[in-house]
Amino acid sequence: MTITGAGLAFSAWQQRSHENVTHEQNRFDDNQRNEFWQNRESAHALLNANSYAQQHEAVIRYIEMSDHITKFKHIFANSGTHHQEAILTTLCAHVRKLGETEKTTLSELERAHLQEVIIKQILQRINGGPWNRLQVDLSETHFLTEVTISDLNTESIIYLNKSTFDHQVSIKAPSKITVYWEDAEFHGKLTIAGTSSTDEPTKSIIHHDNLPHKIDVAMFQNVAFSKISGSATQTHNMAIVETSNEHGSQHSSRYFTNCYFIRQNDHFDASYTLKLFYLSRSTTQSHSICTAYLPESYSWATIDFQDQSRTHTQSNH
Repeated sequence: MTITGAGLAFSAWQQRSHENVTHEQNRFDDNQRNEFWQNRESAHALLNANSYAQQHEAVIRYIEMSDHITKFKHIFANSGTHHQEAILTTLCAHVRKLGETEKTTLSELERAHLQEVIIKQILQRINGGPWNRLQVDLSETHFLTEVTISDLNTESIIYLNKSTFDHQVSIKAPSKITVYWEDAEFHGKLTIAGTSSTDEPTKSIIHHDNLPHKIDVAMFQNVAFSKISGSATQTHNMAIVETSNEHGSQHSSRYFTNCYFIRQNDHFDASYTLKLFYLSRSTTQSHSICTAYLPESYSWATIDFQDQSRTHTQSNH
């Protein structure tokens, strides 16, 4: 065989090898797509079953689908984000459904555990994972389980509008959280323990529409609260309620230790003195402790404690 013939033979072999590889890759991709859609159909059916075990299996399959999209990004290049949003929306809707007794035959304990499983997966995936920057709509949801949020740093916006928490909610060492929760209702203790300090006030920051108005007991420590840009007012409002019933007076208590109340702006403003607030029962004390400096995008804001005892009492008659 001549050198030219050998070269042509090698070129033909190389071309066939490339076509074989391409064919195998296409077949593999098709199989992965089919597996994804089959899992989606089975997960949807299981999620609507009247069985704790089947609903739990459905949640696992939805999470596996999310991981599948992340692993095979080239297959879902143009639709990956859309599919991730659909999975997140489905799971958020199911958390809401689990809080509604009339929409399920499961026991309260089973529903609470399923909520816990889903919430943990959501928090994990918005914390720099595939759901970071996606909206988390848990509004109008009745939470039957304790909620613990640890080390969360997310670009996602969490909606808790008109939601109700039966048990304790703990937020530990957050870096950045954006949440709408002004009209959420907390029947258990709400605790936020951040890592902010006078040297770094925004190390733990919560962007929000306002402080929740309906809280029995709240303890806030080492955290900055910033009003979301575009809010109607840049003042942080905290409702104070004292009511009476057959057992006597009831107080809603809020405790603030080394908390920072700020607002977003377009220029640096360090003219405000940092305040430390402590609130117990219906008394409020505040005093200046130091002057601190904020990043250029923030300036100091104010917090307004509003006595709503009379309004709350009247509404109960």
